[in-house]
Amino acid sequence: GRETLLASDLFLRSYREEEDRRQRQRQRDRRDLREEGGGMNNKGRRRRPLKVEVAGQSAPRDGGGGPSSSGRQLDGDNTEVISEGSTIGEVHTANDQSASVPQGEAYGSYGLSDEDKENHPLLIPPDETLSLYVVITPPVEEDDEGGSGSGGSTMTTFALLSSDGDAASPTEFVTSEQVSDGGAGDDEEVSLYTHDASIDLYTGNSIVKGHLVDDDPTDLQVEESTVFNGALYYDLFNPRVTSLEEYYEELAYSLLPGDSAHGMPGCDREFGTGWLDTVGSYGMMFDVTSNIDPHADAASTEDFTKRFKDVEIYGMELYIRSLVNASFAIYVRRAGSADDDGTLADTSVYRSQYASYTLPAGQTLIAENWELIAEGTVEGKGMLQGSPLPHDSWIKNVVVPPGETVGFYVTVKDEPDLRYRNTTLPEGNIYKSDGVLNVGVGRSWGQYPLKGNGDDVYFSPREFSGAFLYHVHEGLCDSAPPSSASTIVEETHPPSVSPAPSKSRYSYLQAMADEGMCPEESSLETTFNDGTGSYGGLFDVLAKTDLALTGIDLNMDWNTGDAAHVLVYARKGSWFGHQNIADSWPHLLVNTTIYRPLDFHNRSTDGPYIQIDMKRSSAVIPKSQFTPLSMKIGETWSLYICTSLADFRYTLGTSIGKTYAANPQLRIMEGAGAADYPPFAGGNREDGGVEYTFYAPRVFNGNLRYDYISDCPSDAPSEVDSTPAPTPMAMLATSVRYTFYVEHGPEKLMGAVTYDMSFGVKAVLDRFLKGDEDILYGHALNDGLVVEKVVANMVSPTEIGYLCYPTPPETCSPIAVDVTVSHRNTATTDEIMFAFLRQSMHLPSLINVEGYTIEYVGDRAVETNSEIMLSGVPDREMMDEELEYFENVAREFLDNVATAKDLSGNDSLRILSVTVNGQVLTNEVPNAIENEDESTSVSARSSLGGRILQKGRGKKKSNSVQVAVRGKYRPPPEVDFGELVEDSINRDRELLQKELKDREMPAVAQEGDEGTGDITAMNYFNDAEVVGARE
Repeated sequence: GRETLLASDLFLRSYREEEDRRQRQRQRDRRDLREEGGGMNNKGRRRRPLKVEVAGQSAPRDGGGGPSSSGRQLDGDNTEVISEGSTIGEVHTANDQSASVPQGEAYGSYGLSDEDKENHPLLIPPDETLSLYVVITPPVEEDDEGGSGSGGSTMTTFALLSSDGDAASPTEFVTSEQVSDGGAGDDEEVSLYTHDASIDLYTGNSIVKGHLVDDDPTDLQVEESTVFNGALYYDLFNPRVTSLEEYYEELAYSLLPGDSAHGMPGCDREFGTGWLDTVGSYGMMFDVTSNIDPHADAASTEDFTKRFKDVEIYGMELYIRSLVNASFAIYVRRAGSADDDGTLADTSVYRSQYASYTLPAGQTLIAENWELIAEGTVEGKGMLQGSPLPHDSWIKNVVVPPGETVGFYVTVKDEPDLRYRNTTLPEGNIYKSDGVLNVGVGRSWGQYPLKGNGDDVYFSPREFSGAFLYHVHEGLCDSAPPSSASTIVEETHPPSVSPAPSKSRYSYLQAMADEGMCPEESSLETTFNDGTGSYGGLFDVLAKTDLALTGIDLNMDWNTGDAAHVLVYARKGSWFGHQNIADSWPHLLVNTTIYRPLDFHNRSTDGPYIQIDMKRSSAVIPKSQFTPLSMKIGETWSLYICTSLADFRYTLGTSIGKTYAANPQLRIMEGAGAADYPPFAGGNREDGGVEYTFYAPRVFNGNLRYDYISDCPSDAPSEVDSTPAPTPMAMLATSVRYTFYVEHGPEKLMGAVTYDMSFGVKAVLDRFLKGDEDILYGHALNDGLVVEKVVANMVSPTEIGYLCYPTPPETCSPIAVDVTVSHRNTATTDEIMFAFLRQSMHLPSLINVEGYTIEYVGDRAVETNSEIMLSGVPDREMMDEELEYFENVAREFLDNVATAKDLSGNDSLRILSVTVNGQVLTNEVPNAIENEDESTSVSARSSLGGRILQKGRGKKKSNSVQVAVRGKYRPPPEVDFGELVEDSINRDRELLQKELKDREMPAVAQEGDEGTGDITAMNYFNDAEVVGARE
């Protein structure tokens, strides 16, 4: 009838396109069978049944050379036997490949009775045969006068397709073996047509006309030696692991309707371990355990689906902080015991399919002992967010039964872009849980691929930063949504170090007070802009006058806990070379526990970024818990700060020992970050210890409080509050232009293109100001930065400097997006412009508009750190007014000289700012006046004081001024900005020297000659020479 005709038509129409897909599936199935030891899963059966495909092609064969019994002539190039009924032939379990029962055992010896065999006829024990007869009928039997049959019974059947068993093209597994099987007659032989690791499939017969009723052949026309065309599905069943009742319940459960993503009952959840990172490399191994009690009594429930509490992991997110495309692979550890060579033995006797990564034997033999579940390329999304793995990269879901553990190996391949964090917890401890899954502390690996020969280097303990997408089965869906458990922190006792004895809190201060001097309280702050962090830091401080350190404030983000033990050690001299030697740190200034402030930033409600003022008060060490440290003028001391949480924040530096912050009393230098806690517990790896890790250069984030001595004021300070009423801060406006080449379809109207680009850029900038970008978010919080207007317009290609050649039939349009922002005058327009241009190159990947290919071709931020050497300067650092003067002169000089350098006609370079980050005074030969005659000396007068520099007096210093130079530039050509700045100063240093001397600058109060005690105005740059610059 029509149904048969349609079915045949559909089959022939889709056969070829399906064949490629089926072949790929067969290859995956064969690979799974080889890797899984016959396809057993943790429940003793395959949850997704193996599909064995049988299909062949032959010459036309329809029983008579004319129309087939269905009345339809099939195409001659792919015609198969059409029959009203067909035997599939014999199905025989392969006795040498059985994953469930050893060969030769009796049927009842592996947990099944004869009654089981009778009640479940489709169970095929090892080395036994099952014969099948297949017939397809309509859903409702109905009388058909024209139907075939006898005895008054009728049956309507659909036609089946089969192939000639003698002439059929063999599959990959075909052999020509002829076997005699007990399931056939004694005088009949059947051919083995195909097989896999578990079953053999034989040829059979096709009933071209007629059908079987009650096993009694009636009016049959039989075609012998044919191959059933279709697919046979089966499960591997191990009665030693799973009972028949459990098996059929699981089978019934798997057939229940579910969602489109998983096809089974249950609900989806997501669980993240946080996007905090302190370190990174290629890979990590760690365990994931089901937190569900496997012994919980669920058998009493009437709904059998409530007994299913497996967790099925179907996706992950990694932490790729760089904006790159990273190749990755994810494996899970197979269960089983390893042989002497490290490879797994037969796993069929193990109930669990997976095991912990901690199994030592064969841990780094990835191909032998691990199963690949995902592989592909992931797009790094940047800081403080996950990078989801593409759906098509996920090869196999990971089923975690209640109470069981799965070892994961997550690795990237090309660059060490995988981010994670240090921890004080021992390897294997649970550090994160959502009530359903527990994630344990693991270890990281410093290379890819792992060699597996014992030479692979790992680091532990480490915590995985990422997220899991999982499907919980029906028995868990009614439970309350999981709550993110706090990170588990074990108390770690600091090493036993006694604080330095202190006779008096202010012993030297008291002595100075007896001489009529008064103590002054002050502080020196570095920065609280952090950017990275770990368990502590080390840095040097230099006393520029006699003082006493009396307190310290730290920068803590409290991301992993609410309480932290803090240790602060001190030693006279630099820290470098002493970071691992406990005896080198005789002074313990702080040994206390601090706690998260009650009103501290809440990431879940306030977002990921913390305001600067809140950072300043995040970890204030009480003065009562700080043992004062006396420092004499000219002394260098080093501090070692240790915290029990990896929440101590610091900033990337540029050079160890470089001055980062200074004032007239104190100087703080760049140092290092400490990646381990507690301190001094490391050791040589050869002796079984753990080598501690330090990152350098790093900048301490915090504030040092201190007391020093100054003259007592003649009059007591007035008690009248003379503070003027606050005045509104002036607002500034800054404009930034982003320029793009936008490729789009020719049907797009220019108005639509400019609207889409305005909308896309505005959306990205809004995200930046709300926390997606550190510097802009800081300006929004501290300087009131607001985006006022975003307007896109088409511009001329001459503004860009080169043409765009689109891929036909696309069109390429040059688009400029002008952004206008407002902000308080606490930030300059140049600072704001530079902050916006820092992210310009990332805009094309962040703009979310469809139908466009976007290339950024406009101004970009350029920056370099340089050192400018001045000689012949006074024996002191520049004061605030002089610093501002120097920065302005240097910026204007570079803006004139560097921009005038030949850049192939490109005049887009502009110097936005020059900022002094540090000054280092060094000794220099005495002033050249000593070696000149009197007339020369007399002529060398100070333009400010009119004093004559006498022989043997006026020795000068050199000041190494460390500056950060920022600008903007639009290629082509590409330039080395650091080299350009260096060359500009070295080439025209006499011009810079002249401008420093000739311009009018504010006078600075400076102590006069010895014995005079007068105060004189002195120009810092009068006798200065610009020696040169280096990047």
